[in-house]
Amino acid sequence: MNSSKTSISPLVAAFVLLLLMSWLTTGWKPMEDSYISFRYAAHAALGHGFVFNPGERVEGYTNFLWTALLAGGGIVRWKAIPQIALILELLFGLGAVWVLWKWRRSAFAVLLLAVFPGFGDNIGLGLEAALLAFLLTLGAYCLFDRHRTAAGSALLGLAFLARPDYGLVGLLLLATAWLATPKAQRNLGSLLRLVAPWALLVAGMELFRFWYYGDVVPNTFHAKAGIDFKYDLALGANSLWFYLKQGGFAFVVLLVLVATAARRNIVRLGVVATVAVFVAYDLLVGGPSGNPSRFLAPLIPLLLAIFPWANPDRFGRTSPVLLAFATLLGTVATVYAKPAALDETKNPAVDIYELVSLAVQPLPAKTSVVFQAIGRVGWENMQLRLVDPLALTNRQVARYGASHPEIPIQGHRKWMTADQFFAARPDYYVPFSPGTIKRGRCPDNPTYQPRPGGPDIAVMSDPRLLRQYTALSLSADHEGCVLAFRRNP
Repeated sequence: MNSSKTSISPLVAAFVLLLLMSWLTTGWKPMEDSYISFRYAAHAALGHGFVFNPGERVEGYTNFLWTALLAGGGIVRWKAIPQIALILELLFGLGAVWVLWKWRRSAFAVLLLAVFPGFGDNIGLGLEAALLAFLLTLGAYCLFDRHRTAAGSALLGLAFLARPDYGLVGLLLLATAWLATPKAQRNLGSLLRLVAPWALLVAGMELFRFWYYGDVVPNTFHAKAGIDFKYDLALGANSLWFYLKQGGFAFVVLLVLVATAARRNIVRLGVVATVAVFVAYDLLVGGPSGNPSRFLAPLIPLLLAIFPWANPDRFGRTSPVLLAFATLLGTVATVYAKPAALDETKNPAVDIYELVSLAVQPLPAKTSVVFQAIGRVGWENMQLRLVDPLALTNRQVARYGASHPEIPIQGHRKWMTADQFFAARPDYYVPFSPGTIKRGRCPDNPTYQPRPGGPDIAVMSDPRLLRQYTALSLSADHEGCVLAFRRNP
């Protein structure tokens, strides 16, 4: 009995460390982007379908499986979706640790994963990173350790449903399994068991996407499609550099050590190549919005799983020590340099979302409002029709909006043009520019003048705005004042 308790003590310690790391870095508060998925899930739970605005079928999210899980949980009480998301994230994060333990039985591996920079600080944000980590790790475990090819292939197919980008990861891991399995190379039945589940899930998702949304890629693909290679690469490099400064150098150390130890092992070489290709993809698409490690987090347990912990004679006794030291430093850096996007003291935009959300709450149901940050404002005002000027949930802007690579915004490439704005005829327009959103009570006769910047330039500079709209101040429960424009009757 004592040996049994001892055997699982590293796993229990890893669970506790992961929960602590997650809470310290995220505060278990959803980030802005997660509220978009919450609103889609809530509408699905309420019977409106997977839509941001009822009646408008636009795939403005990239995590169908995650959104579907939230919708299923929200059927009983849709307002609890953020809490459901947190519970699922924690369970999937702990699940990834458990799979790693089952795979390697290494206390060192699971304890490192629990505190690894870029893993725990992506759990608690309301997004799909933990789900992806669980699916990829369990899928690879089934493929490479348990030799359950059909199950592993299906799990990698589910990862595609969780986020289409990871179809690339799944395809490369399946190719690795094929190269590592001579039987699959000679036997058609073995090959079908390896490929068919993944292919069926991917094809099924694509058929659903085309039938429901009329496209084979999410609308966000058009919104974020590369406009200028140089600027996309610069954004991706900046995102990766930001992750390195927050402790992500431990990820680089891990990747290099695993690559060094791979030698002629096909599985290790295949996994290293898969991760390297995905890092290159992350760079080329400009990196994620929000937490810079978001795209790489699901790959961390996969790398730890193929690290040759049990073979110090072949790998070198100092390398695990080096990795542990890098991870410790990275952990301190991650907690100390808490991402600005997640820290209210460093990010005044958190207050802006709150103020705008309060200001538009009294507006009648189905009122159409244009505002750049549609996440939290859209979630807290389900009764309104939010029009997205940054194209994520707006097909017209995603396809035909203006591109401004000279003013790069992480995660956004297309902006609403003035002609698109006036053609849409929204009831209200709330600019997201300096001077338009302030703390304190609204003055009776506001004298401050907005200074348009970024995506607001086109509309705010157009003379039609003051002819067709009336400027007014919306009070945010005496907490602040929001400049808005109301369409004239």
